[in-house]
Amino acid sequence: SYNISSPIVFNTTSGVNSVTALKNGNFLIAFQDTSNSNYGAFVIMSPTGVVIKSKTSFCAVPISLVDCCTLLNGNIVIVYKNATDTYMWYTIINEEGNIVKAITNSGVALDNNISALALSNGMFVISVSYSTSLYGRSEFFYANGLYSTSGYFSTTTTISKHSVSELLNGNIFYAFSVGTSNGQFKITNKTLGNIKSETIFNTGNTPYVSSS
Repeated sequence: SYNISSPIVFNTTSGVNSVTALKNGNFLIAFQDTSNSNYGAFVIMSPTGVVIKSKTSFCAVPISLVDCCTLLNGNIVIVYKNATDTYMWYTIINEEGNIVKAITNSGVALDNNISALALSNGMFVISVSYSTSLYGRSEFFYANGLYSTSGYFSTTTTISKHSVSELLNGNIFYAFSVGTSNGQFKITNKTLGNIKSETIFNTGNTPYVSSS
């Protein structure tokens, strides 16, 4: 194997982070900037690790979770948990790092897990463990950031960690850990219609999951 780039410091100190590849070949890192009050920030890098856009704050509040994804139109969704009010917030920026949709409160309180997924129809879905019940909840949005629909992908068990991906046929695959009990998955369509009910894939403790 060959190194394309040696390790590069994109920020002196950072906490939780997420990365997404951009349509123009660059990539974006969204992160918790622990050197600046735990505010949310991002950088944009070239494929060889050259800084395209230096550290830029996307919110002036401390965050505790963050995820990001690149939409079909090339814009980037950054979703995060506001550590102050514990709600899910999101913003949309373009490939140059300019704001397309200002930070928006989804009105959904969440616990300890969040994920953003771009869909093949141009929309995106944000999935969380809902703070009230700890059930898995998904919020669907249009590419411009306007709300479409929402519902639960886990309605009989509380979840601790989860991962979500889109299948080739357009359905949504959810994998999630049920506390220390087991690992389960579920398949829905883009309107949360049930395709495959919650199914156990591991009977033992499954603290982390990932799907692709």
